Amino acid sequence: MDDQNTSSPKPSTAYKKGDTYVVPPEGSLGLLALGYQGLVAWRKAQEEAHAKAKEELGDIEVKTETVELPVGTDD
Repeated sequence: MDDQNTSSPKPSTAYKKGDTYVVPPEGSLGLLALGYQGLVAWRKAQEEAHAKAKEELGDIEVKTETVELPVGTDD
């Protein structure tokens, strides 16, 4: 039997300067690993997604409710 590896080499997943990366509005661990630059890119993607949703859906009012959680109780 042949012990040769016949599978093709896997492509490199390392990004280089100038490569493009699509930033999902949900975020990713890769963005977290980039630190401040990742945070800025994520915020920008979120703003664009919200603007697009607002444009498509119009101005909808969303009601929110604040719920106070008990702190320091043994219930």
